[in-house]
Amino acid sequence: MQQDSKVAQTAAIVFRRWQEEKGNKGVQLLYADMGMPKDKTGKKFKYKTDEQYDRLDADEAEAYDQDMLEHEGTATVGMFNMYDAMKDELVRLGIPEESDSLHSRCRPP
Repeated sequence: MQQDSKVAQTAAIVFRRWQEEKGNKGVQLLYADMGMPKDKTGKKFKYKTDEQYDRLDADEAEAYDQDMLEHEGTATVGMFNMYDAMKDELVRLGIPEESDSLHSRCRPP
């Protein structure tokens, strides 16, 4: 992701505030007037933190790197999904992946 993109800049601000407040177990709410996230099918790539990546052995690191290249290559071909891009960037920065979105809670069955 381009580090000067709006998603990357916003994620950097959210991450900074998360670091400042994580001891207080604070909550951040992001609003994006970008429609609803799109459902995806198939394998979803999950970014690893630097610490997680450092614990991979050589074969696991090679497989991860290949998966990341495939994910980032196909991400530009399809429709952009701001919600996934923001979450992926926040996870890459170090916010735990189990962070949630209202969309995952508010979808009809």
